[in-house]
Amino acid sequence: MIMYVGSLGGLAVLGRWFAAWYRRTPPRPGRWPGVPSKVRRLVVATSTVAMAVGAVVSGGGDAATVGAYDLVRAVTIGGVAGAGAVVACYVVVWHVWRGR
Repeated sequence: MIMYVGSLGGLAVLGRWFAAWYRRTPPRPGRWPGVPSKVRRLVVATSTVAMAVGAVVSGGGDAATVGAYDLVRAVTIGGVAGAGAVVACYVVVWHVWRGR
C-alpha cells in the first residue's frame, strides 16, 4: 500500500509542477493554428472529472472491499482509466478536426 500512496504522491507533485510550468510559460509568438485555451481548459477539467468518476466507480466495486491495498489499487486504476478515456477521445477528435 505504501507503494501506491508514494506513487499517488509523486503524481500529485508532478501534476503541481506541470500546472505551475503551464501557467509560467509565455504564449507562443505569432499566430499558429492550434487549440484555443478554452478548449484546453475544458479537456483538463473533463479529464479531472473522469479521473474522479473512474476512481469512485472502481473504488466502489467488489474488488475494492477486500482491504485497504485493494481499495487503493482499484481507485488508482479507475482514475487512470478515466483519464485515459478522455485523452483517447481528445486525440481522435483532434485528428478529425485537423483533417478538415
